[in-house]
Amino acid sequence: MPSGEGRHGYGRRGGGAFQRGHAFGTASSNGAFIWTDDYLRRKPFRKDFLEPCGQYRRRSGHEVDAFKRQMEISLLRGEAPEPCIHFNDLRLPSFASSFLRASGFIGPTPVQAQGWTVALKGLNMVAIAATGSGKTLAYLLPGAIHAEGQDRSDQGEAKGPMVLVLAPTRELAQQIEAVSSELARGGRMRSVCLSGGTSKGPQISALERGCQMAVATPGRMNDLIEMRKVRMRTVWQPGFVFIVFPC
Repeated sequence: MPSGEGRHGYGRRGGGAFQRGHAFGTASSNGAFIWTDDYLRRKPFRKDFLEPCGQYRRRSGHEVDAFKRQMEISLLRGEAPEPCIHFNDLRLPSFASSFLRASGFIGPTPVQAQGWTVALKGLNMVAIAATGSGKTLAYLLPGAIHAEGQDRSDQGEAKGPMVLVLAPTRELAQQIEAVSSELARGGRMRSVCLSGGTSKGPQISALERGCQMAVATPGRMNDLIEMRKVRMRTVWQPGFVFIVFPC
């Protein structure tokens, strides 16, 4: 068991950031949010959104290996679905396909080709790619597909996103959120930027209205959690978390 985790694997650093209990949505005396086993059992969610089609299924291992060499895609550890070489290798929701067409992209970059299939499959990964290589869309596109495909019938009460991107600076968070907002609009979702250096009021109002995607700096996100203006329920069950480090 990794250091700092409780018996169930939900980190308990400093007395417990998250723990199981009897009433989710309340906070214990030490500020811990409580989950209920009943909620975790009753809330179904879809984890796997990878839907290959076209040549993807028929492509030989030799072709895939040649593509990986050409694009310099290296898998250092674990197993992963094969990368997509063309956009039509994957059956994407209409809002995602429309976004790619409107953006004028002709095909996935290396980090997108491999990152999309891994993230759409619902697997964990650490992706390393150079600046300008398309990293932002490598995680935002599958994140948006994940959020758009989930049941949002009771999300309003949670005041929290299904997709959370943590960026180290306000400037980077704003750049990422510009793309996130465009994707979210296409999928009839909302995206919000939660960063320091600006007033909390408009950010809290956006959270109150409900959002499916959020791009945040760690400090401001922590402030809003402590103020109980954002709940992490929809990120942890279900949800995607992306942590972005600039190259």
